[in-house]
This record gives sequence, structure tokens and C-alpha cells, in this order.
Amino acid sequence: MAGRRKKKIVQQEQKGQEVHGDEEHNGKEVQVDEEENMSGSQETQSTRSTRGRTQMHKLAMQRAQGLKKDVQFNELGQPIGDSAAELQSYIGVLAREKVKLNFKTWKHVPQDIKDKIWDAVNLSFRVPAIFKKPCLSSANDKWRQYKTQLTNNFIWKRLNDEENLHKPPPGYGIMGDEWSQFVISRMSEDFKKLSEQQKVRRKQNLYPHRLARKGYARLASEISTELCDDDEVNRAILWKKGRTSKQGEIEGDVLKTKFTKIDEYIQQKQDGLLQLQGPNEDILTQALESKEHGGRVRAIGGHVNPSTYFRLGKGMLPNHEKNVLLRRQATVEDRVAKLENLVLQNVAFKSSPIEEKGSCTAKDAKGAMKLSEEEIGFMKQKLDFEDDDDELQFIDKEDVLEKQCKKKPSKEVKKLELNSSSMPKSLWLLYCYYKRALGNGESLKIVLDENVFGEECTLYVHDEDVTPFCQLMPISYTCIAVYIWYLYKKMMEDNKLEKFRFMQPCHVGHVPTTRTDKNFLDKQLESRARALADRLIDNPSSASLLVPCNVGFHWILTVINVSKDIVYLWDPLSHRIRDDDWKHVVEMAIKMVHAASGNGKKGRSKTAWEIVKAPRQPDSNQCGFYVMAYLKTLIENMPDIDDKDSVQALFQQVEYDKAVIDLVRSEWADIISSYIQ
Repeated sequence: MAGRRKKKIVQQEQKGQEVHGDEEHNGKEVQVDEEENMSGSQETQSTRSTRGRTQMHKLAMQRAQGLKKDVQFNELGQPIGDSAAELQSYIGVLAREKVKLNFKTWKHVPQDIKDKIWDAVNLSFRVPAIFKKPCLSSANDKWRQYKTQLTNNFIWKRLNDEENLHKPPPGYGIMGDEWSQFVISRMSEDFKKLSEQQKVRRKQNLYPHRLARKGYARLASEISTELCDDDEVNRAILWKKGRTSKQGEIEGDVLKTKFTKIDEYIQQKQDGLLQLQGPNEDILTQALESKEHGGRVRAIGGHVNPSTYFRLGKGMLPNHEKNVLLRRQATVEDRVAKLENLVLQNVAFKSSPIEEKGSCTAKDAKGAMKLSEEEIGFMKQKLDFEDDDDELQFIDKEDVLEKQCKKKPSKEVKKLELNSSSMPKSLWLLYCYYKRALGNGESLKIVLDENVFGEECTLYVHDEDVTPFCQLMPISYTCIAVYIWYLYKKMMEDNKLEKFRFMQPCHVGHVPTTRTDKNFLDKQLESRARALADRLIDNPSSASLLVPCNVGFHWILTVINVSKDIVYLWDPLSHRIRDDDWKHVVEMAIKMVHAASGNGKKGRSKTAWEIVKAPRQPDSNQCGFYVMAYLKTLIENMPDIDDKDSVQALFQQVEYDKAVIDLVRSEWADIISSYIQ
């Protein structure tokens, strides 16, 4: 019976029909058994079965229904979670189906074919645009593996069977001409030489991993409870896990020696005794006594290069994050300059309008003076000035008001074109009103209930706040505070004030400064911590404090519950703690609260930090809008702060849809419009 079934399958494959096997792997992949005749007729083929073409019918059905699967990513941009394996399998299917075998290398594959692979991935999975390069790199790897598999199974093993050598393997959908060209290319002397070189390189891998298809990224996600905050230690742990069998066995004395060295270096690192030789050195490179290759990082996974990993691992920012922060720095510096001018205008100083091109009308001094390179003593040359009160006057250095003027911001910054279709209707109407009625430096006054921030607070909304908000550009403290006022009023209407309170963002935000002395910077951090502690002390013990914070040209959200010693962090740019200063401020504030209550910190466990993997901003400007969306989600759902899973479950999207951000912008516009007379 089994022999008849095999015969029938072979006959169907020869007719070019797709046949589905009986076994279904993980409910996603269907594999077709092929029978290969190596010596006789096709009806009496060898009983050896080989793996056929992988198909993904369930995914195709979901795609036809317009459904997409969510994919989670770690801080290095690698896919993890339940959908990661399915995503990688689908990328392999696309690479085999859309890229012909006769392209010499991936560089020779036309860009339109690569774009089709990316478009197909986007039809089935929700992935950010930044994943396109790793996606196509993964497709390249799988396409090369596919060609290697065909070469090993259907060329090298058929060298003595000339008749079947040039016949395409059944079940793979390969045309005769395409297969013939592929066989010729693989039989060439150049390829045989290259193949031998790669075999030699393969033998140089002294410590092959045993992860199969899982990979280090998914392994790290599975054993996250065994990892710590130290990236160097984590990489060494993952390297060991990848070379340990399921039974916990270690194969070979050489490998055991390396494990022992790694354990010793980890202990030295924890004791503060480990000395590293260079910027790209860590526990693993020292234990293996070999540096990282320029194109990959061991025990991290694919598509991560040393420059990216070691910058992240050593607390340095990757280039794309640096560019984001530098662009924001220019914007914030201009805002600070405007605020300084406003303060100077309100405190014993009334500046007159400054023309774009100024002029100096002081008359030339009478007399002359020689320029000397020698040390200057008393000037012996008399300088005569006409005594005119309207001319140039000398004042003492102490009386000078510094930084009254600042260079105007560049007008070459690319911004969103403002029209009625680029923003919600309510925001467009508000923008038009500000341009028409408040375009001359006037502001709209909004008085907040003192219970919002635990103090009296009056906001002044200027055109400089509204215009960037409409353009989806970096937004000010005032914009965040206005939206908090909207959420607070909504909480009052729904009688939901018992769970959350708010912190005034401007009291705890990063303060730009050019000073670098440690004492001054420490005092700044202490001042921010004191402001946060004062608010926490006034906060009911049962309530958590919502703290939007600008940590330096970037908005994040922190939720603090002192009584439970737990802190949640939302960062729309990264899923890790990137700002050590802010962590220090929060923990210092919590210690101040415990000290003020007489509870002390002695005997208490360390404050637990939970990093919420929330939707990430799509560009360098929308962090403030994402923080407002995080606040809205928390207020609407009121999760139990003790239940970490329920908090994380609210933030499963990779990126917010435009409709979500537009709703936040519309609500912001509504609260401001209600104050317009």
C-alpha cells in the first residue's frame, strides 16, 4: 500500500502538479516527499526521501482575509517572539520563489525583485520600515542556503548519472533551462575552487553552536530571566547556552576549558577586577582569545555588526540615534534662547525690536593707538570720544545681560506641509486661528486645577507651541502639560483619580548646559530628584505617578509606585534604559521619599525597573506624540500596576497607526479650542 502511494506521488510530480504531504509542521509548513531514482526507472526509485519545497498555506489564507501578524523585535532590531520563526520561514519561501537560480550573487538580483520580497512580507506581517535591510539580508542568506541544498542533493550526488543530472528536481517548480544553467555554473572550475575554500573556512569554526533554526535572538528571549543588565555577561552566557545540549552536556575538553574561562571572567567583571584591552573587547573575546570579525558578532545573531553592538553594549549610542538627538538639540537650543529672552523681557528689561541688519553710528575716536605684541601695561595714548549720550556707551561687565540674542533657527529644515489634509480638522482650525489672531507673539492663557500637578499652574500656549505640533515636529513642555490637563479632566468625569497622578514635566526634565564640572552636574540631578520626591511624598500611597520626561531632546514616560518599589519605563526610541542620569534621578527620589517617611531603605529590596516594549516612533520627531499616546492608553485602561503582563499587553503594536496619533492631536486641539473666546 505504501509503495503504491509513493509511486502515485512521483507520477503526480512528473505532471507538474503540487502535492501536499500528510505531515504538517507547526501548523504552518507543508513538506512534499520526493522520490529520487539514482540507478533505475522512476517507478523503482531509491527509497531515500529528501525535503521538498516549503509552502505556507495558512499564512496565505490569513493574507487573503487582510490579516497581518504582529512581530516583536529586541533592542538590536532582531525579530523575536511567537511570529519570528514564521516570519523567517516566509522570507525563505519568498527568496526561493521570486529569485531565479541563474543570478551569480545577490548583488546581481534586480532591485525590483528585492522590493517584491519586501512588499510580500509587509502584506503578511506588521514590521517597521527599518527592518527592510535585515529582511533582504535574511532573504540573501536563505537563497544561498537553498542553492547549496540543491547542489548537494541534486548535482554532487548525480555526477555519475548524466541522464538525471540535467533534469530539474521534481516538486521545486524549477524550469528546465534555469536548471541547466545552474548545473553548468556549479560544475565550473571557479565554483569548485570557491567551494573548497568555503569548506576550509567551515572547518576553522572550532565551537559550532547547537541552536538549529532558533538563533541567539530567540534564545535570549526565552532565557531572559537568566540574563542581567550587563551586555558583556549576557553575550558570554548566550555563547555557552548555544553550545550546551538539551541534556546540559558539554562536548569536548577544549569547550569545557572555554566555559571555565568565561565563568572566571564573569566573576572578575562582577568583582570589578576584569581589565579589557580595547573598545571591541569583552568577556567572550578574551575567553576565546580572538577578536570579532568585521562583519558579525558571535553569540548575538544575524545582521548585527560589531560597531552597532559594541556601541550599544558599552553604553554608547548608535549613529542613527545620535543623529536623532543632534537634530533635536538644535531645536531645543532655539527654544531655550526664546525662553531666556522672554524672561529678560519680564524682569526689569524691555528690549527694542532688533533689525535683521543692524548698524553702529558711533563716531570714530580721535587719536591713534599702536598695536603691540608685547605685554600690555598702561596705555599711554589718550583716546578722545565725543561726549554724546546717544553714542556708544561703556558699562561694567557685571551689568551685561548675557545671551539676549540668539541666531535664528535655520529655515531650511524640512517640515510637514501644512494643509487641511495633513492634520485632523479640529487641529487645522486651531492652527488657522493662531495664525490669524495670535500671530504677533500673543499667547492663550490656560489655568489648571492645582490638583493636576499638586501646585498652581498656568500655561501660556504660543504659536511656537502650536505650529510644531501641527507639523509633527518635536514638541514643548507646554504641549505635554496641555494634554495631561485634558486627561485629568477626563479622569475627573469618570471618577478615576484613585490610580494615577501626574508630574509637571518641566520640573524633572533635562537642563541643557555647557558646564562640565561634576559638582554642578550632580547638583542639577539632585534638584530634579528633589522635585520628583516632593511630588511623590504628596502623592497617595495607592496611586502611581505618571512622569513624562524630556531626558535631553527626547521624550520618555516613567510610572513610579513608591509603596511597591516598582518603576515602569516607556521609550519610543528603544526598549532599554538609555539615560543613566534619569535612572539615577528616579532612584535618588525614591530614597528621599523613604527617608522622609522614616521607612528607610535598609532591608528593602532594590527598586524594580520594568521596560515596557511599546510601539516605536517611525521617525526622529514623534517621541512626544507617542508619549501622549502611552498616557492615553494607561488612563483609558487603568491597568493593575502589580500585573506586569497586563501592562505589557496594552502595548503590543510595533508602531502606532496614523489614526491613533491623529486622535491624540485632535483631543489636544479640542482642549485648547475650549479656551478660545
